[in-house]
Amino acid sequence: MQRARRSRPTARRRTPAGVAASIAALLFSNMSTAVHGQSASTARSSSAASAPASSTRAPTSTPSPSPSPTPSVAAAVAPKSGGNLPPPTTGGSAASTNSTDIFDDIFSIKYFAGLFKLVPAPNAKVVAFANGTDNVCRFVSTPRNGTDAYDCPAGFFCPFGANKQYKCSEGFFCPANTAQPLYCCEGYYCPTSSTVVPCPEGSYCPRGSIRPFPCHVIASCPEGTIAPRRVGVLVVVAVFMVITSLIFALKSRRRSQRSLKYSESMATIHDSRDHHLFGNAAKQPMTLPRRGADPEKRAVFDIQFASLGLTLPNGAELLRGVSGELKAGRVCAIMGPSGSGKTTFINVLTGKVPRSDGSVSINGMEGELSHYQKLIGFVPQEDIMIRELTVLDTLMFSAKTRLPARWAHVQHAQKVLETIEYLGLSHVMNEAIGDEESRGISGGQRKRVNIGMELVAEPAVLFLDEPTSGLDSSTSYEVCTLLQSIARDQFITIGAVIHSPSPAAFERFDDLLLLAKGGRVAYFGERSFAWQYFKGLGYLCPMNVNQADFLLDVVSGKTKSDRYPFLTPLDLVHAWDRFKVGESPEPVAGPGNPTFRVSQAPGTLGELRLQFADMWLDAREFVKDVTREFFEWVISTVTCSRDPIRQTPGFLFLWWQCFRRASLQIYRTPAQFLVDQMLHLGCGAFISIASENIDYLGKQPQQICDIAPAALKPFCVNPIDNLRQVGVFMSLGVLFTGISVGATTFGNERVVYWRETAAGRPTLPYFLGKLIADIPRIVIAAFMFSLSLILFWPYRSHFLILYAVAALLYYTAFGMGYFLSIWVRKESVGLVGTGFALLWSMVLSGMIPSYETVRTSGVYDGIAWLWDISPPRYAVEALYVKEVQARPFPENQSDDQAYMYRISHFQRNLIIMFVIGTAWNVLALVSLRLAHRSRMK
Repeated sequence: MQRARRSRPTARRRTPAGVAASIAALLFSNMSTAVHGQSASTARSSSAASAPASSTRAPTSTPSPSPSPTPSVAAAVAPKSGGNLPPPTTGGSAASTNSTDIFDDIFSIKYFAGLFKLVPAPNAKVVAFANGTDNVCRFVSTPRNGTDAYDCPAGFFCPFGANKQYKCSEGFFCPANTAQPLYCCEGYYCPTSSTVVPCPEGSYCPRGSIRPFPCHVIASCPEGTIAPRRVGVLVVVAVFMVITSLIFALKSRRRSQRSLKYSESMATIHDSRDHHLFGNAAKQPMTLPRRGADPEKRAVFDIQFASLGLTLPNGAELLRGVSGELKAGRVCAIMGPSGSGKTTFINVLTGKVPRSDGSVSINGMEGELSHYQKLIGFVPQEDIMIRELTVLDTLMFSAKTRLPARWAHVQHAQKVLETIEYLGLSHVMNEAIGDEESRGISGGQRKRVNIGMELVAEPAVLFLDEPTSGLDSSTSYEVCTLLQSIARDQFITIGAVIHSPSPAAFERFDDLLLLAKGGRVAYFGERSFAWQYFKGLGYLCPMNVNQADFLLDVVSGKTKSDRYPFLTPLDLVHAWDRFKVGESPEPVAGPGNPTFRVSQAPGTLGELRLQFADMWLDAREFVKDVTREFFEWVISTVTCSRDPIRQTPGFLFLWWQCFRRASLQIYRTPAQFLVDQMLHLGCGAFISIASENIDYLGKQPQQICDIAPAALKPFCVNPIDNLRQVGVFMSLGVLFTGISVGATTFGNERVVYWRETAAGRPTLPYFLGKLIADIPRIVIAAFMFSLSLILFWPYRSHFLILYAVAALLYYTAFGMGYFLSIWVRKESVGLVGTGFALLWSMVLSGMIPSYETVRTSGVYDGIAWLWDISPPRYAVEALYVKEVQARPFPENQSDDQAYMYRISHFQRNLIIMFVIGTAWNVLALVSLRLAHRSRMK
């Protein structure tokens, strides 16, 4: 007997909103991550009473006058109980047609949704989770019983009946009789769209896998693992820390052995020299070579200067008519009140600042001290040196980089050890210098090291800027006594700017240059004659008053003359001018008053014009100075010319010494090095936690998306794709940590660089030495960051790909840190670096706005080049294309990807990142040489 056909009821055509409500449960049940392992809670028997049987092709029916309730998402993903999904409520009856209209498909899927159910996959193995639950792979089955049953072949899905079969894509699971495709179950992999295999031990299988992914040795993956927890990363980190500590311990042992050897040599010097180094020429075989004469004879500099003047473009005079002589073997004290031009005088005399008037002669021949830069030592007021190094390391570096190139290592070592013995530093030579935070040698010992850095270079002239500043009277006396001994024993010309020395220290100076305000000479001659000269002008120094302080009070106008109470500091200048030409210094008129030009008055229009003129002149002088230096370097490089004054070591030797010193700074103690690595490790771990659930799932089959409502269609036709977020997070973390660490490379020792450059050391070997010393830090930092990044994030590509992207980002970040630390003060570089990292990683990464929008919208045409020079933009693309390529979905197999990305551009992206990183380093090098040029002279 022919089976009675029950027609399914039909509904009147609804609005898109009504259609969306009708199929929302079915669509979301297919896309939701919760659908696997769950089925409807309604039993088959209960659904049979409400869902009439039908054949494969059900007839349509007239709509029910009352609206039917909409299936809920909760019903679609109800806890598994083995029953059917609850069918949608329908009413009425009508005859069915064989229409291909989209709405027929919609109502067909609505009807069949009530008959579909989640059932275990054929031959699916129950895999026990660690928490005690079971992971059973299920699929959406076509009706298997009753008049509504129909079949669907394996590898296809049939949502509308057996006559409409659609091929299942890779990454989806469609066994026989599949109504709707689902992503391959998590904990399983699907080598074909019709086969599901439990994930084997030692591998993990996230949703949509077509093959198991190996867990490697750093993760534990029992059978059915969905996402590995790579706890072995912690073991790798622990092993790394142990190995690092052992390496540092071995290096420390080698340094101790070397220090012991130098200590033994020091004892030999101590015995043979009878506690004194520079007694006579016979005891000092290593002497400063005289230019153009016997190289074993020391050059002697008697410096005469006449009418030196310095006038600024705005008309202000800093120096005027300064004349005198600095003699070899004597120490000249340069004194005066604040603003009298003491330091300016030294800068003008040495050629660091071009003078406006006057002349300089050396040994009776007119010349410039700047031509003898390598024979002139300058000890700054601050103890500028690298505080992490020991006394021995500091002096050894200065000797090796500034002494003649022909000297051997043995000669360098002997010179340094002799200098240490002479300065009384032998008992602390292996101690770190230290600073305000880390304990080191005392302030007086640091001052001796400061002097020793110049002394080991065997200078012919030595200038010092307030060498007794910050020292007690006893230590000041020791320093001044040391200067007198150096001048006499080595026959060096010494000039020292000094302020308020103690009486005993003041007596250690041979000559005195006393400047009044405005850079005018109030006295120059022997120190011992100064009190007699001013006594003749009516200035009597009281008993128990420091003579140096008394003279400063005189030239400052604080002390009045007993004979000429009207005398002013300017009158003292005129008195000296008369005295040096043989006239009486006694005043012939009342006090002199300097004129004041209206055009210089503060706030006037003339002053503003002069300020702009100053800026223009400074810029022009800067360009001239840079151009001259560049052409001098080119000519000397091309012609391979030798320095006629002193041929110091060449490029390779200087680079090696700078590299060794930088390595000592970074790798002397394990504490700071390991703290830096923990910073990179922690940053990567935080990003890994934030990226734990970020993944990529391919888009739904087009047949499902065709019937999706407009509001849901974008979620259907596009894949679930958040991979770019990982690239942005990664770029932000790397740039933040890389800039922070890289900024310390040059930012913490800018003043050291300025001092050494002023002494004649070239910039390029210094920069390359620091850069190459940082390479191990970059390599290890990238490894630690990448290692912690994979701790929770389920990456699919190769670890080396992640590492390559991270290493290139670190390379660029260090270059950015170099650049910022050169232009920004150390106190502000952290804040500026954070903003810098946010700019490149968040705004210019190509995510928001997307790179496709930047290139196609036309809104960013004027600034689109910023994205082209952004390293994170290329890092995000490189990481994205490799991660997408590792997913099995069909849309990932072509070269063209979303967001205008291309898989074939992976290597190109890495190359561009390297080029951009190199450009940042070159920019840092140029900035290092061009910024703050006045400090390098």
